[in-house]
Amino acid sequence: MNSIKENAEVGIGVLTYNAEKHLHECLNSLLAQTYANTQIVVSDDCSQDGPQEILKAYAKNHPNKFRVIINEKNLGIQPNTNSCLKALNSPLVSIIAGDDYWRSDKLEREVLAMKRSPNARWSYSQIATVDDQGCIIDKAHPLSKGPDERLPLLKKALCHELIVLNWTIDKSLMRELNCIFDESLVYIGDWDYLVRLIDKSNAVFCSESTVFYRRHKKSITFKGDMRLYYLDFIKAYKKHRDKLYKLTEKDRSDVLYSQRKMLKSTIQQWLLDSIQKKNFKELIRCLYLKLVYKFSPIS
Repeated sequence: MNSIKENAEVGIGVLTYNAEKHLHECLNSLLAQTYANTQIVVSDDCSQDGPQEILKAYAKNHPNKFRVIINEKNLGIQPNTNSCLKALNSPLVSIIAGDDYWRSDKLEREVLAMKRSPNARWSYSQIATVDDQGCIIDKAHPLSKGPDERLPLLKKALCHELIVLNWTIDKSLMRELNCIFDESLVYIGDWDYLVRLIDKSNAVFCSESTVFYRRHKKSITFKGDMRLYYLDFIKAYKKHRDKLYKLTEKDRSDVLYSQRKMLKSTIQQWLLDSIQKKNFKELIRCLYLKLVYKFSPIS
């Protein structure tokens, strides 16, 4: 059961890395929240495109609202996220990437939903995907819809049929579960975190699109190579193998089918990238792993 007090402060962690182009839009959307009791901590992961001056200006203009952390070296997505979360001391916590933005009532809706659902320890909203110019390319992502019951939600997460971004969470739950991002998972640490949250706690879903997720080539979620992405999947699937046995036989079968499909798509992209780059060493490695795992690493 949550212990959210009236007008509880929400700590917002902003993760930035080379996001100067969209940083104003992100930060202004946080300042425009109708839920006013917020503290904002920005953790910049040693950006190269110069957002530090923007961040310093916001901290100067809003000294009681903003705190800026600039890493001396690039930590990577998961370590930077953990560092930012550690710096947030508010009873409720939410995070956002520096190239995304929120509708003005995002926090108000999620906090209210948690108050109305006393068993919920965290909340999340429908998302809309926008391109680099801010045009909506996916108005309401169907994969983010889901029931609030834990086992159906767990199945959706394991099947990659649930997308949760910028959740609002009871900070005490994070302490109880020692819930930090797995720094060994470079690319899918957010998926791993989501599965662990769902497995141990109840959530409440807000159906309106109040989170706008930026999809573009420089986004921190679109960097890296497909080999590491594939190996991340393998490791994470094995890590959560035990969760399958909480599901019905049919649901287990659905999860395995979905995960094989996801891995097949990933390795096909890896093959294509290797061929296009004429990287025959990667091509051989890819074919070898395809043979070893046969797209079913957790069955």
